[in-house]
Amino acid sequence: SFLRSRSRRQTDHHVPSRTSVATVNPSGWLHIKPMSSYM
Repeated sequence: SFLRSRSRRQTDHHVPSRTSVATVNPSGWLHIKPMSSYM
């Protein structure tokens, strides 16, 4: 269960979802962060 949730969290950084926030860093790359990272 722990490994599954961990692997899912890693994919959340690459795959955009409804609970993700997209931000653009100074270098111009598009960063997609899960909402959980802001809580």
